[in-house]
Amino acid sequence: MNYSLEELHAIFKKRICTLEILNAAVCDIREAMEDIQTPTELSTRFYLTANLALIITNRDYFSELVDIGNRIVQMNVSDKSNMEAYYGLHILYTCIGFTPKVVEYGLKVIDSPEKNKDLLLSVYTSLAIICKETGLTDKAIEYTEMGCKMGAGAEEQYSLKVRLVSANNIAMIYLDSGRIEEAVESRNELVKLMEEHPDNPEVAPLYPMIWFSVLLVDAHGTNKDSAIEQYVRIMDNLMTGIKKQTIARQTLQPHITFLNRLLDAGRVDDMLRIAEYIRENPSSFFGNRTMLYKAMIDAYNKKNITDEAYHKLLMSYIEELEHYREEQEAVISLLIVEQYRIREVDNRYDVIRKKFEDDSLTHCLNRQSFHLNGQEYADQNTAGSLIFIDLDNLKKTNDRFGHNAGDRLLIEFVRCVNRVKPDAVLFYRYAGDEFILLTPLGIDEAEAFVAHITEECNKVSGRAGEELRLEFSYGIAAFREGQKAIGDVVDLADKRMYECKKRHHMMKGCPEFLHFAQIAPERMA
Repeated sequence: MNYSLEELHAIFKKRICTLEILNAAVCDIREAMEDIQTPTELSTRFYLTANLALIITNRDYFSELVDIGNRIVQMNVSDKSNMEAYYGLHILYTCIGFTPKVVEYGLKVIDSPEKNKDLLLSVYTSLAIICKETGLTDKAIEYTEMGCKMGAGAEEQYSLKVRLVSANNIAMIYLDSGRIEEAVESRNELVKLMEEHPDNPEVAPLYPMIWFSVLLVDAHGTNKDSAIEQYVRIMDNLMTGIKKQTIARQTLQPHITFLNRLLDAGRVDDMLRIAEYIRENPSSFFGNRTMLYKAMIDAYNKKNITDEAYHKLLMSYIEELEHYREEQEAVISLLIVEQYRIREVDNRYDVIRKKFEDDSLTHCLNRQSFHLNGQEYADQNTAGSLIFIDLDNLKKTNDRFGHNAGDRLLIEFVRCVNRVKPDAVLFYRYAGDEFILLTPLGIDEAEAFVAHITEECNKVSGRAGEELRLEFSYGIAAFREGQKAIGDVVDLADKRMYECKKRHHMMKGCPEFLHFAQIAPERMA
């Protein structure tokens, strides 16, 4: 081992990392995976190593660490120590940009039996951002408030901190969701709180971040010009070394907003000057840099600049796009491998699943299976139809010949259907003597399919006599008639089946009556 866990903690705490340190840490974690003594330490080591990769913003290690993290999670299934492994994967996928995995591992952190307040607060913030970016503003606010409650205490100053952080995050959520009036309300609440508590040492460190948020809201409202002017002044102070403090909200997104505002206002030189500073300080401004390059290219175009610097910028833009593409392809490959692993696990349970979906008497699919996959089938075969079938003689057969004969009637009917059923048709025993067929066929084709079933039933009835009179009534409904709800299609086909059955009973009073299975009822309107 190059570093003990304590030494790794110390490196992380100091936030000082080099490529050599990161490489050694990755080697250490590979070695630890070969000889697991304490799963908690392995999970913690992974979490710290993932953070070191973020500290030096070395994306070359992200995909490899994602693979390592997933293997650690598989090795420590159900272990409470997995929380840090989940969080490590959560932040890695956040940097790579795979939102579904960010959400998946974020929720696993929340559900972990072990609770780490700092990690949970970070996860709630990440989930809030994702919800905000997908238009789920109310859910984003909910996650923000949940995160703030993590630190709620009895002390007045701590309650003030929670109120400030919550109002700040909610202001940004409203702003990024385009709800400007609500963002302004939260902005005014922030200003009021800061003015009421100007000298509170507990919250004073938050004020630069909060003032930057206020400035960002103003840049979208009526104070647009003054907000832009103030932003330029802040950045000038930072670039000239007048103020050394870190600029708040150092993700690229808010700065891109200001840069585009400067561009719209015609302040191209100011925009390029600030953009170059951000570009030259990648460790201070996190995020996808393609948007920064795009804004700079727009600025060059406005000034009609096509010199060597412009071409270098274009190359940087293309390289950045390519880097993200390669990174995403690498992670996609890892996800495909994970899918194969999941599939292998699923195959072990195929027998159990088949038993769960199998009708024990007839061995066609059961009603539970229909509820599981019926809607999906209809959605994938929108031009198809559902056939609802009810056997006419089951009760009479049971009463006259016994239940064994009734069971045989059901089994023989299923055999008849299976002899003519195309592979694309799903066949369910819906209830005692009721059956459903899901087909990709239109109604006319479904009628022809029912006629084939009738012919098979006639053959069996002719050989077996009264004991196996395979007569049935049926109704057909197109999937599109259910307005996308499979339950509506079932109800409609069931109704048509009963109309068919009424005609069947009427025909039995006629001297020329033929077995109902021998004729195809006219199609219901």
